[in-house]
Amino acid sequence: MHVYIFTSPALKDIQTAIDHRSWAVEAMEEPHAWARLGRSREMPIGAVGLFYCSAEPRVVTTPFIVESRPEDTAISGTWAQTRYLPFSIRPIGNLSTQVLLSHARLTWPSLKGSENPLTALNLSPALEFQATFIPRYDWDLILEQLGIDPETYEELFSAAPGVALK
Repeated sequence: MHVYIFTSPALKDIQTAIDHRSWAVEAMEEPHAWARLGRSREMPIGAVGLFYCSAEPRVVTTPFIVESRPEDTAISGTWAQTRYLPFSIRPIGNLSTQVLLSHARLTWPSLKGSENPLTALNLSPALEFQATFIPRYDWDLILEQLGIDPETYEELFSAAPGVALK
């Protein structure tokens, strides 16, 4: 399935996203900003997402469902700095469970043997809104590692690849 993984420099920014049920990305210089805007327009409502915190220890956390299309606008006041392309999310879980990137590299079958998990998961600010293919077996494992029973949310993840149901 296709998963949109968004990078944050701090867990507090992810907590803000959970609290406000929305996410927006940091500023970016051209030409990457233009490409990111184009990719943002392709992310469907109902898509599945995850957060990645790039601060040490690097972790993956808090799956969510995309509930609105990104808006081509800036948003101030929610995070410490102005962010862009805001969209609504429905978090599934919280920050109490996290998977260390080093642990993911050893346990997620799709990352075993990967020289660079950051590249394999499209974890770069320049690649925001780029869907990452994660095999369904890996997705169920990720949910379990995050303390979420995959069967509880089966109906969310059984639609077309990468698109969760409301």
